[in-house]
Amino acid sequence: MDVLGRNKITKYVKNKHELAREFNAFVSKIKSSEWKSASDVKETFPDSDHIVGDVYIFNISSSRSMAMVYFKEQEVEIVWAGNHDDYETTFRNNTSTIKKFLKKKGFSV
Repeated sequence: MDVLGRNKITKYVKNKHELAREFNAFVSKIKSSEWKSASDVKETFPDSDHIVGDVYIFNISSSRSMAMVYFKEQEVEIVWAGNHDDYETTFRNNTSTIKKFLKKKGFSV
């Protein structure tokens, strides 16, 4: 699979070498996957959460880091990367807030 938006990860993991390794492993695992359905995503990442539409949130590390990913056919785009506190502050665990964020970024949900 193609992975777009890796710059969001690069920005988040700057100067965090161990976390960068964990995110690189995450991206590598996605690149080697061939997802066709939500069950394929869950099979690869059992702790992933389906948020809305084709958007999933992934727990990346023991440091409570996360990535929000938009999935379409054989392409995924990293939409957001941060820690759990950033997620709660930005999105308030609220689907409506996430939808607004995604629409503002040009994603259809």
